[in-house]
Amino acid sequence: MNKTDVVAAPPSVRASSLDMASQRSFLSDVVIEHGPRAELNTMFLRADTHLREMGVRLTLGSFDELMAVNRANRDNWAPLLPLFDPAMNDIDPANSVTLLGRNASGKVIVTVAARLYNLGRHRLADEIESLRLLYRDPASVKLPDEEIKVSSPVARATRGKAVFSGAAWIHPDYRKQSLLDPAVPVVRGLGLTKWMPDLTFSFMVPELIKNGTARRWYMNVDWEITMINTPVKRGGTIHAGMSWTRPDLMLHHFAEYAASRSGVGSAQVDGSVGERSGDQQRVV
Repeated sequence: MNKTDVVAAPPSVRASSLDMASQRSFLSDVVIEHGPRAELNTMFLRADTHLREMGVRLTLGSFDELMAVNRANRDNWAPLLPLFDPAMNDIDPANSVTLLGRNASGKVIVTVAARLYNLGRHRLADEIESLRLLYRDPASVKLPDEEIKVSSPVARATRGKAVFSGAAWIHPDYRKQSLLDPAVPVVRGLGLTKWMPDLTFSFMVPELIKNGTARRWYMNVDWEITMINTPVKRGGTIHAGMSWTRPDLMLHHFAEYAASRSGVGSAQVDGSVGERSGDQQRVV
């Protein structure tokens, strides 16, 4: 795929854009490196238009900005997993993607992010249980008695490239809008075209699985990831599902999302899991 394939905003969007240099649309920097160009273009453009129709400009940011937004909203957002903290990890634009959605006044009201792990021959489960998923040097910074236990079959089988997709948050004033429905395909699409991972995964609490979030985002779920005394819940235990997807299922998700937005707004390219049951739940 030609690395000069760049996605541009539709003319109707550009004409009404209030983008500032530091807050320009993520579309300005999208480069299609892997994956089907036409399908990804369509999804990115329709997601951008969808968000703008709801008054949100989606921009690329940094993990430093993400951490700052998280700290500023602790009254409605639990601390992020340390894997997003540049002070504790080797994070740079080559292995991370942060998307910040801003309202008309420039305030961040929605976030999503992704981080690449090059596992090589190591198993994903080993990276999680060793806490290397969270910290550059776990022994020097982990909390006393901090531990993660993994029983997910997919985590135990996965090697190669894995992407953690998370930091999905909406400001309370905007939670009646479905801002994550377009934002999540975008961050996963950027991860796919940038890295073409073997697996994209998240840790998802049972409440989100029960309300259909995993299924709506085309995620399979294995049980479980048990997080003990992590910064997300100091002194407590979180029982989470290992939600995961692969490139073929992500592309199906993108196509379904794009189809749901067909005929809505202008999409033109410039040039160019239900109820927990048993051990596992599957979308396909």
